[in-house]
Amino acid sequence: MKPLIRIGTRGSKLALFQANALEIKLKERFPKLEFRVVRIQTRGDRFQRGAVGSSAGWALDRTVPLDRAAVGRLEQRYRTVGSVPRDRRGAIGSIGTNVFTREIEDALLRGEVNVAVHSAKDLASELPAGLRIGAFLERDDRRDCLVARDGACFASLQKGARIGTSSIRRQAQLRAMRSDLQFVPLRGNVDTRIEKVKRGECEGMVLAFAGLKRLGLESSVTEIFEPDVLLPQAGQGAIAVQIRADDSHIAPIVETINHDTTYQGVMSERAFLRGLQGGCQVPVGVTSTIRGGQLTLHGAIFALEGEQKVMGTETGPVLDFDEIGSRLAHRLFISGGERILKTIQGITNA
Repeated sequence: MKPLIRIGTRGSKLALFQANALEIKLKERFPKLEFRVVRIQTRGDRFQRGAVGSSAGWALDRTVPLDRAAVGRLEQRYRTVGSVPRDRRGAIGSIGTNVFTREIEDALLRGEVNVAVHSAKDLASELPAGLRIGAFLERDDRRDCLVARDGACFASLQKGARIGTSSIRRQAQLRAMRSDLQFVPLRGNVDTRIEKVKRGECEGMVLAFAGLKRLGLESSVTEIFEPDVLLPQAGQGAIAVQIRADDSHIAPIVETINHDTTYQGVMSERAFLRGLQGGCQVPVGVTSTIRGGQLTLHGAIFALEGEQKVMGTETGPVLDFDEIGSRLAHRLFISGGERILKTIQGITNA
């Protein structure tokens, strides 16, 4: 019997696509191992459907021991240096950052699955103790896009049009461009949300382009926003492979499929987000580029109504990816970002 490795994931079409992509890559590298995708219902899934339930438990199948010398090679390959002191970080915690990951991470910690796969943008800036990111698959498109009725582009949307998005990062930036628009929460999986637009529940919606591409729904897109127009979420477009920090069996397996450039760029973006204690419910955007051994990070903090923003860029050697993210977070925080974040905290706590 082949040693079995269980891959934990959500049960949506997009999540299963991502888990299957990981499974295919691992099978190519390790044909003597067996891989099985395990669906786990998260709090976010239950909230979307209005259902109440809990994730079931699964028996753990340990893998055969592998080369222990391979453990931690990702950390040895990259230098992780520098961080913003906690008293310098933003006033807002990671609000609502784990609604699509917590149950999967809990199953991983309990040993019910061996690996977890996530959209990197859904991961909290601070991972639970005992877990780490073991690898990233090569990053897909990081841009946001518009899906609108009648093929409308953003500029041609009627005055007061209803735009579906629950992301305040997107709302803040879009309000700065079109203060007349109304933003409404739009729940459900990608294909469900597209149908809601077609039925007229809203005039359009804004979401990550990578998800539509993976599901073959690019034809629904009416406009793509470049990062200099709509700054993405940290890790957007990337698939993260999460493992237990002390799992010497799994670490060298997932390391073999890691995409170095994606790892460096996304980890720098996450360091920026972590430095501001930002989550998916904080209006912070960031994107990275790597050229000629240099990593450039561009980030911003936005006021909720889009009337203010603090932006900046930090560049350095690519192996200093973590320090670059921390430096940019610190610089934006002391350059006006602290005031914006405290204002948002006052609004959300009211």
